[in-house]
Amino acid sequence: MLIAKLIGLIYLVIGLGLVFNPRYYHKMFDDLLNDAPLNYISGLISLISGFLLVVFHNIWINNWVVIITVFGWLLLCKGILLIVFPEIVKTISKGLFKTSSAFLVDGLIILILGLVFAYFGFLA
Repeated sequence: MLIAKLIGLIYLVIGLGLVFNPRYYHKMFDDLLNDAPLNYISGLISLISGFLLVVFHNIWINNWVVIITVFGWLLLCKGILLIVFPEIVKTISKGLFKTSSAFLVDGLIILILGLVFAYFGFLA
């Protein structure tokens, strides 16, 4: 429940930021892609976070809790990709997020995920 609360809160705040300020986050994302040390640190944070979730919450059951497990595995894979193949990730990311409107759509998706996690963490 604590993990769902944490992810829910973080995703709600990030989603709102992306929805209300897509141009700002588009510029920030472009700056991030061109900063190799920051990309590496992002990869390390993703790798460590994903690893911790996989080790301490690797629960494959048929209910909402599996979403946290899938989230952990995706985070672990993201960290590996950012560290091992940074240029490929950079190329793919630039292609996916060419415009600020992509950040608005992404923000809405993250906001919905935040609501789902917050619901299960705080209310269910």
